Amino acid sequence: MKFHSIDFKTADWKRLDGFADRTVFQTREWVKFVSESQNAAPVLAELREGSDVIGYFTGLTLSKFGLKVLGSSFPGWTTPYIGFNLEPGVSRHSALEALEKFAWNDLKCLHMEISDAQFNFEDAAGLGFKAEFYGSYRTDLSKSEDDLFNSMESACRRCVRKAEKSGVKIEEAHDLAFADEYYEQLKDVFAKQSLVPTYSVERVRSLVRKMEPTLRYWKQRGVSIFDWGGEGTYKEKYGCTPYRVPWFTKSRYQIVGALRNEARNMFARKQKFLGWLQGSRTGAERPAED
Repeated sequence: MKFHSIDFKTADWKRLDGFADRTVFQTREWVKFVSESQNAAPVLAELREGSDVIGYFTGLTLSKFGLKVLGSSFPGWTTPYIGFNLEPGVSRHSALEALEKFAWNDLKCLHMEISDAQFNFEDAAGLGFKAEFYGSYRTDLSKSEDDLFNSMESACRRCVRKAEKSGVKIEEAHDLAFADEYYEQLKDVFAKQSLVPTYSVERVRSLVRKMEPTLRYWKQRGVSIFDWGGEGTYKEKYGCTPYRVPWFTKSRYQIVGALRNEARNMFARKQKFLGWLQGSRTGAERPAED
């Protein structure tokens, strides 16, 4: 079992999008969005056993501190998981083992990270990967609208009914102005927690440019699962279900893994400081009360 690179531009996307384990984060449009926002190079590879193609891998490579790394996905990409698309019966443990060889020998990477919506923690057993996880909530959109509504807490349902009576309308946005409006609201939400967003408004604009024409979201267009984008117990009032997806990381050399961990800690400290700074400025600008 071995991975072989294939050309991203000329790949058979219809075949790829037809896999039962396909997610939006593996689509050509989403990978282009990540590539543009992270200055990363898309990687597409087919998994062969003899002459048979038994699956595919999607990811991206980029340089971190001068070191080439492979992400599928990577922290900060606004992408919870990418990973494999495999034919029924193909082992994700075996695919992960083959991917490691591909990352070191073919791509010449020194660090790799992968999260796959179909992973379980046993898939990396005995392979030397560090196991973390992506935690979030999911809503099953295959349920009827009545079932989805009734699964919400009563207070949440009352808010929806009040909004309907008040004439609130939901409109689809089809221009980049939405990105700026959304980002201003995002900054306000973060500011209330003495935090700042982890990405700029340009990333939102890029997402709109790449994904809006595809209309790959919304229940009526065939989407079956809505991911609430991370943890937060306040989301439980919407009737969603908590879940965890394994996130496996490995470095070819120990020092590379140490550098990755320190960079992650430094980013967290920077975000905390910027949030404190934003809160201090807001407090200074607030008019004094009589």
